[in-house]
Amino acid sequence: MPALIFSNPASEVQFTPTGSTSADILSPNAQAAIAEAYLKSVNLYSNQSIAGIKILTDTTQSTTKDNGCLVLEGGLGVEKAINTGGAIKTADTTASTNTTTGSIVTPGGAGIGGSVNIGGRVTSVSSDIKANRPYLKVRRIAAQSNFTNNSSVVIVWDTTVIDTAGGMNTSTGTYTVQSGDAGEYAVEVRFVFSSSCTRMLLEVSVLSGGNTTLYRLDDRGASTDAFGFIGGVAKIPLLVGDAVTVTLFQTNTGSASRSSSTARATHNEFVLYKMSI
Repeated sequence: MPALIFSNPASEVQFTPTGSTSADILSPNAQAAIAEAYLKSVNLYSNQSIAGIKILTDTTQSTTKDNGCLVLEGGLGVEKAINTGGAIKTADTTASTNTTTGSIVTPGGAGIGGSVNIGGRVTSVSSDIKANRPYLKVRRIAAQSNFTNNSSVVIVWDTTVIDTAGGMNTSTGTYTVQSGDAGEYAVEVRFVFSSSCTRMLLEVSVLSGGNTTLYRLDDRGASTDAFGFIGGVAKIPLLVGDAVTVTLFQTNTGSASRSSSTARATHNEFVLYKMSI
């Protein structure tokens, strides 16, 4: 539209520091100018529908929900796609109990090109996805020094890396199979002593219904103190309520107790996971 020209614009339209607008009622074009300015400006004091593209050139980084080049105290409704060049984080801690609850909810699929790290249990409502498999990884980081000579001792795993079913007791070293988790499991164990032995025997013990079954993972021996590391794998059937522990037997030429290695503590590891749903 043609520009509006006033003989004395300063006296016809005034903008006060508080943001209000006033006009000289004697000017025939003043109110029209105000209406035109209102329609073509962003109004920060009331509701407004804005047409056209708006670009913020400020580059302030966002590290929390309260900073950045755009901060909203209320919600944000977006009709179409969102593309971001940085990380997306939410401070919301709402737990997820089904597909419609949680701090992030999407009715569609999710495509992820990199790794996924999950601190809780994974549950699938689809029979096409073999999820909902209990997965345990624990380690012995601090020294465990009660491995007496010629005795089987339970390894007490003191650090949990992941336990999706919540069945591990790090005070006793016992994993208890949770409700709905019966099935065949894969077991992987490796362990390092700080000193060598003449014999090392590694077994998984399963207490089920008052009866104990032992599954041998590895057994090695020599005439001298030649071994300080042992490991093995097995496939074992487990029922709900079964108590699983890992035991280690050792002998040495000095008939002394042995201690777990702290220098190679990350090698002292027990992995247990369900092989099928």
